[in-house]
Amino acid sequence: GLRRVTAGHLSVHAADDEASGCGISYETLCVAQDYAGVEDFCQRVVLPEGTEGESLVMSALPAALGIRLRIAFLDRQAASEVPFCDYGGGEEPAVGHGATALPEVHVQLRPGHYDLLYPGRTR
Repeated sequence: GLRRVTAGHLSVHAADDEASGCGISYETLCVAQDYAGVEDFCQRVVLPEGTEGESLVMSALPAALGIRLRIAFLDRQAASEVPFCDYGGGEEPAVGHGATALPEVHVQLRPGHYDLLYPGRTR
């Protein structure tokens, strides 16, 4: 599934300084986080079931799928604005018929998993 796609992307682009989007290779980022390298990171963080996608996963997954990812952080406090964190692609999201930019996927972070969100239309 998505874990294998993400691990594959990290492995294929391990030495690419541009793939992470910050000018530092995935390999260097993994070593800086006290992993032996990308392979160790994938074995310990990306591939095991029951681990939440975080850190490098959040940039590698959208890159592997060719999407932009928006994560909504909801809590029990009343707020007028929902905080979002955006990952992937510097392009604008696809809008309207025939749009060619990257599609944008919205998810809500829940304990232990992410729920897919379907944004409504702006009125």
